[in-house]
Amino acid sequence: MINTVFEQGQVRIFRIKVFEGDPAKEEAYNNRQVFGCPVMDDTIKVSTKIETGEANDVKYYETDSGKTAIGLIAGEPNILPPYTKNLNIDFEDFYRRAGANASFNLTPVVTGVKK
Repeated sequence: MINTVFEQGQVRIFRIKVFEGDPAKEEAYNNRQVFGCPVMDDTIKVSTKIETGEANDVKYYETDSGKTAIGLIAGEPNILPPYTKNLNIDFEDFYRRAGANASFNLTPVVTGVKK
């Protein structure tokens, strides 16, 4: 598996789209054609150790027509094998139902200097 690399002190922008159905299928949504059906405005939960040392940081972002952008600034690297940190993105809909297949997990590596 290839790990995403974050450079210490640098911001990384992610654009996230949450939709229902097949992303390859074209649908009519708000008088335009889109692929998949964007979820209504809701919340994305991001849990990560990228910006912090060892403590897990949890942030919530609101979607707008199923889309949002988040920015993470890499903190100190993990100097212990396997040198990775966690990045978990979870989605719950308006009815608090977790989106099992809408969750996304990465094990990025932060490069830089440990103080």
